[in-house]
Amino acid sequence: MTKTDNPSQCDRLLNALRAAGPRGVTAMQALDQGGMYRCGARVYDLKKMGYNITTERRAGMTARYRLEDSATAVRRA
Repeated sequence: MTKTDNPSQCDRLLNALRAAGPRGVTAMQALDQGGMYRCGARVYDLKKMGYNITTERRAGMTARYRLEDSATAVRRA
């Protein structure tokens, strides 16, 4: 994966998180809807960019991610 691939995956995940609202998005949903195999890595990237995303650990080694604040974050290149 090249560095230019990350922004599009991050953008797709960010859009999914915004659309999901308080329901949040699971890694399986991110895979089904956006083709992201490493959702947790993209969440990590978005957090580094300043987005407030919480992670709810669930049974069966799954997680649900929620965007807590939809304010625009500062994107670091």
